[in-house]
Amino acid sequence: MLPVGQQQRRKLIEWSPHNPENFVVGSNDLRLYDIKFTKQQPSTATTDPSYVADPSYEPSTLNERKTISLVSINAEVQYFRCMAWALKGYTDDPNLIAIGLPGKAVLTSFSTVQRIKKEFVPKNPRACLALAWNPLKPTQLAMGWDRVRGDCSTLVWDINSLQNSSVIQTPAFSSDNRLDSPHKIVQTAENIFNVSPLGTVETVSTAMAELTGSEAVISLAWVPQSDSCLAVGTNLRWLRIYDLRGNLSNPRSVVAHGKAVSGVCFDSFNPYRLATFSEEPNVRIWDTRKLVEPTHIIQTGNKNENVQQIDWCPTRSGILGTISKEHNAIKIWDLKDCSTDSTKSRSESVPLTTSITTTITTTISGKKSEELQQTITLTKPNKTFFTSDHVSSFSWHPSNECRMISITYSGNVEVISLNESIPITWSPLGDVSFSYGTKVVQFPLVDSKPDISTVMRERATQGYSAIIEENRRMSYTFNDETLVNLWEWMTTMCNLSKRKISLSSSTATTQPVNDFPGVSSILFEKDNSFSGISLSIESGIEKTGIFVLHKSPQRSLCLQICGWAPKSSLDVTLSRLEKEGEHEKAAAMAVFYLDTVRAIQILNKYISLGNTNNGNNNNNNNFSHLTISMALASFGENLSMGGNILKEQVRTMIRNTPSLHPYLRACMEFLCSDYRDLDQVIESLNISLHDKIALGCKYLGDKELYSFIERLSASCIESGKLEGLILTGLNSKGVELLQHYVDKLGDVQTACLIMIHVVPLVFKDHRVSRWLSIYREMLDLWKLWYERALLDVNRKTAEITPPSQIFARCNFCNASLSMSAIAPSKVVSSRVGRFTGSTSQTTPSSSSVQMPIISTKTKISSCPACKKPLPRCSLCLQMLNCSLPTFESNRPISSSMGGESLSNSGQNLESMYWKSGSNDFDNWFTWCQTCRHGGHSKHIFVWFENHTQCPFNYCSCQGASI
Repeated sequence: MLPVGQQQRRKLIEWSPHNPENFVVGSNDLRLYDIKFTKQQPSTATTDPSYVADPSYEPSTLNERKTISLVSINAEVQYFRCMAWALKGYTDDPNLIAIGLPGKAVLTSFSTVQRIKKEFVPKNPRACLALAWNPLKPTQLAMGWDRVRGDCSTLVWDINSLQNSSVIQTPAFSSDNRLDSPHKIVQTAENIFNVSPLGTVETVSTAMAELTGSEAVISLAWVPQSDSCLAVGTNLRWLRIYDLRGNLSNPRSVVAHGKAVSGVCFDSFNPYRLATFSEEPNVRIWDTRKLVEPTHIIQTGNKNENVQQIDWCPTRSGILGTISKEHNAIKIWDLKDCSTDSTKSRSESVPLTTSITTTITTTISGKKSEELQQTITLTKPNKTFFTSDHVSSFSWHPSNECRMISITYSGNVEVISLNESIPITWSPLGDVSFSYGTKVVQFPLVDSKPDISTVMRERATQGYSAIIEENRRMSYTFNDETLVNLWEWMTTMCNLSKRKISLSSSTATTQPVNDFPGVSSILFEKDNSFSGISLSIESGIEKTGIFVLHKSPQRSLCLQICGWAPKSSLDVTLSRLEKEGEHEKAAAMAVFYLDTVRAIQILNKYISLGNTNNGNNNNNNNFSHLTISMALASFGENLSMGGNILKEQVRTMIRNTPSLHPYLRACMEFLCSDYRDLDQVIESLNISLHDKIALGCKYLGDKELYSFIERLSASCIESGKLEGLILTGLNSKGVELLQHYVDKLGDVQTACLIMIHVVPLVFKDHRVSRWLSIYREMLDLWKLWYERALLDVNRKTAEITPPSQIFARCNFCNASLSMSAIAPSKVVSSRVGRFTGSTSQTTPSSSSVQMPIISTKTKISSCPACKKPLPRCSLCLQMLNCSLPTFESNRPISSSMGGESLSNSGQNLESMYWKSGSNDFDNWFTWCQTCRHGGHSKHIFVWFENHTQCPFNYCSCQGASI
């Protein structure tokens, strides 16, 4: 329904609901147009055609060429006030349109040259102001008329009804009839032809329903999903909703605006959402289930921008289009996305009809409180489209959600493309998903390097979890040396913790111990719970040739953590490296242990093995290894022959040999270094972090070592280097390092599996909690339920196990029959008080006092709170007694615990000396969760072995099937 303004004649435009390429424009006459969209050749900068989602979908883009052509003109309807195209349900004539004229309403069509098909004339002719087709009964047409004394203003007609039987109905038209079909010409004589259309135009003056008396109906709309409910807006500001099946004289009503209700429109996706407007700069959204206050108020502009037309989008929910008088903007409002400026309670803005004038009240504790509906005010549209002139009318496309059409007062038809931003997201399986219009597209990205989410999912399915030993074995299959070193370090720390290595005597502590301290903590922290050693790390100095070895228990522990075995086990380590093919690293390790003879033997062995293979690369390696052997021999067996000239020649040699193996280069730079800058030389070596730390612990003094470790730690934290955890340990600095690692690579999985061993058991950190929450959500999205459960089971927590929270309760007072209620503290104190005395009464020679035997077992047969009897068993009819637990007679009370401490710690006594159970399971309470009947557990189980129905009389509950 499209109402027409009063001051200036508007041009109305509407899409055809049958043919998406046709639309009509009405003003002084009615014109049918056809619009064509021709796709132009796309530019060369297009996306991969393999990613086209749906070739049948044709979004409105800049590559479309649009052409509009005039198809037909209907000049028999002029100066009409409103029009409404017949809906799809009426298939007789797809070109049938209802037109509101002064004094009557007509059905017109472009299918034949006989334009007028039927006329509807009320008893008192007056202007027709509004039209609306019934979407569920497409032959019913509602009309709104101007006010007249003694007649209703809302009339509902059936277009198939006949006024009298003598009038012959015009032939039906099929949907495939062409436009402007000629009527049949009858020859009545030799020279006479009847060219007048056959039949006459039928006039109907009796409506099937008459509503709304004594006021003009300016707008109306049928309620979606209801074929008998009609909403009308009147000139007296009323919004009324009629039900044609009920009492038409008492509709649901509310004063909707301060002026006449000019428009009524329902959202086709929400049958309870109704929009209205008046000659005001606002649109009000109502919930028809509660016509008290509007749910939303849309402020379309300033006080001079009165609304002229509103229309809901037929293809998307909650999208409303509005235009204002004498403005060139079409505003699109999204109720789900528009900005909310204020949410306020509006209890005084709009007066209500007499049937609902009282405010809804609720009674709370005998007092009445007002329940005020919240109204959301929207002031910022989702999108705004500007036209070349003042907009007269607009219409949504019936099927294409990206297109609408508008017409200006000057007659310019503009096709508007709603090109919205495309939302894009990653799917849990690594695919890319995006939507355009009403379609959602998902496709995998073809990339040589898999996304981190894909890698994490594959690792999770392979068993990557919180079990350290499993992760260590699995890390060798990841082709990631960083993860291998990480889990090797964590395995080493676990083994050291299990063996309880202690470098000095330390007292036991009840606080959780961090089993994963870093080298920095072991070396420099005073209260180190892992090593338990004092601050002084210097224990001894040993000079060998030109090098000075520093020794201490902490340094030895750090060497062990870094994988450096004691010198007595050096041959085992070197043999393993040779077996693994790392001869260069083995030779360098021998040099680092100041054993040049063993290093020369390793290199000579490698040279002899290399002679079996012919090749330039092998020859080059043999030459470089032979050169290094000669240089090592020049330093002497005890490294006492290394003069400045020799060191300078070796430096020149390694600078001019770029292909030299990093470990061979490192060992030569180490031999040529000066003790004053040894820390800088070690830091610059191109070797693993573990070996750098071990060299520093072995050859650097206290101050140099501290500065060296701090620089390495800061560098690893800043770069997010995972191997740096050996320096920081799993503490706050380790969390900071992992935060940089996650920011860099996105591997939240590894970060969680590392820190889960200390957070929150040792300390708490909100970043780790966030990682864990994200990773658990990812496992849920991947549907890896078992892996998620395994993660929760292996999570170490310092939280105390919560006490039982499910108890049987009394039928009379609802008090729970918990231990605190059945055996209160006064009972506990009375039972144990006579066995505990003051500390002075304890015999010094006795280390413990034997608890006396208590043979009495007290039973409670009534509720401790209200003293009402407990229920009876449905089978044996005996009372469901509750036995109090007794003391154990064979557990001693330590003499160090005085009587005062025992008597004042009832909870400790209860947990230490109550027996584990009071009743056997056969005597436990058991009841049905449906009918609440029950009895002793043993009796109930025996009953349901042979029965399915509840044992209680007159109870038909099928307890066995529950």
